[in-house]
Amino acid sequence: MITYNNSKLLRAVAMLIVMVSHYATWMYVPVTNEALRYRISNWGPFGVDIFFMLSGYGLYISASKCKRMGLSFLIKRLIDVYIPYLFMVFVIMLINGEWKGISLSGVADYLTGVNYWYINVLLIFYIMFSLVWWIFTDDRIRIALILVGVAGLSFVFHRLGRNDFWVVSNMTFVIGIIAAFLEKEWKHGIAKRTEGDSQHITRKRTQIITSVIVALAGGIGFAVTDICYWEIQRENPLGGFGCKCLMNVLFALLILGCAYMYSILTENRKVGRISGIFGIIGKYSLYIYVMHTVLFWTMLPWFIKLGFIAASVLVAVLSIVVSCLCGFAFNKYVCSKLERILIS
Repeated sequence: MITYNNSKLLRAVAMLIVMVSHYATWMYVPVTNEALRYRISNWGPFGVDIFFMLSGYGLYISASKCKRMGLSFLIKRLIDVYIPYLFMVFVIMLINGEWKGISLSGVADYLTGVNYWYINVLLIFYIMFSLVWWIFTDDRIRIALILVGVAGLSFVFHRLGRNDFWVVSNMTFVIGIIAAFLEKEWKHGIAKRTEGDSQHITRKRTQIITSVIVALAGGIGFAVTDICYWEIQRENPLGGFGCKCLMNVLFALLILGCAYMYSILTENRKVGRISGIFGIIGKYSLYIYVMHTVLFWTMLPWFIKLGFIAASVLVAVLSIVVSCLCGFAFNKYVCSKLERILIS
């Protein structure tokens, strides 16, 4: 099982991957190894894979604990994601003066998160999941419908000409849901077949074997698909879209297997200092996602004075510190109160 603490660690890793990818993409000066910079600039979707996979996994685990799915389930998720997004972007727009002369379409884009595509897609996933879980009762039917819904949404985005990153990571959300579902089924199956002290040993052995298989399958598949993708890119720079989608799914499986193994190996262990720091970054990763982009372009003049690498490190550290402080204050004084008012 992926614990809450381990989930925060994974979110921190995902956020760092996204930040490094963005900085490499926005690099405005040539570097010694342009091929490496280009490869790093394509890492971003892999960070999103982790976010989406964890979101699907967490939603299923939370929904499984609900006796009756209601509006409060969706409200809780919107308070965790949508309200912080509205707050952060609103403050940024006020500071930058972007509200001056804003049009109705601009307000609509702000409310729907179109300019922050990750927020837009995640909101759709949350609403889709909540509706399906509320209307239907069989988990297999629910998962099948969400699979069809996510695939259909991805097809629509692709036909609309959206950038590939609007599409390639979407199926990893379903991977997270399926993983949580299978985990629950396996636990029930093992509990029925085993008794006494042997139950824990059998369960742990099964988890380890399964984790290794999933990680190896995902890792080997990802490596092979990655090679195929870059071969396609050499022949046709605009090709390889399907290969890229498959690569992201396999990467999610690799991370899923590694996450399970890490959870098993660190079971009942206390959180260390480094893990604690990464946990904080993961907890406020949404705030960092919004902040690191703004600070990058705001502090662009520093890149000329300090050099790109040094300035990127400075911006990254500032983004993390400012975002964590804002996130802590906003969660404590706004989100927690909203949750008590709207859900209690």
